[in-house]
Amino acid sequence: MLDGDDARAGAGSSTYQRHWGYLGSKHVAIRETLLCMREDPDRPRILIVDDSTDDCEMYKQFLKTRGYVVAVASDGEDAVSRALNGTFDLMVLDIGLPKLDGIQVLTLLRSSTSTRRLPVITLSARTSEPMRAAALHAGADLALEKPLPPEDLESAIQIFVERGKRIRKRQAGE
Repeated sequence: MLDGDDARAGAGSSTYQRHWGYLGSKHVAIRETLLCMREDPDRPRILIVDDSTDDCEMYKQFLKTRGYVVAVASDGEDAVSRALNGTFDLMVLDIGLPKLDGIQVLTLLRSSTSTRRLPVITLSARTSEPMRAAALHAGADLALEKPLPPEDLESAIQIFVERGKRIRKRQAGE
């Protein structure tokens, strides 16, 4: 059984850690471990935004096993709401979203003082150079192509997450 909410775990609360592996070419959960986790303010906080439930769940569970606090949103409106009302160190944003697409989300985030400097990595199944350029022009820090193995996403996250943590701590002190 997996922890089904994407809220942060409180002190002493239980959650499950899913261990991932490959079965042929398919990325699957191979083992789950019960953990007792507490909220650590130094753990990086990631918001994953993707309308693909499978991709969201894969990235979420992989990143949780690596020590990240992960929240998810499945459409552009929810992404903007969570980003404006939450405290995240980084957003992973799919470009092809319902309600508001990733470019519109980026434009809204960059127009708000609270999310203007939030690091954003975009993912897109559309591999055209104009799509990548549009994401970067709208304010993405990095534009990547889907499908993307979780290990590669984590490598990209590590580049930007420390900057995001510094921004979050600075904003909390204001």
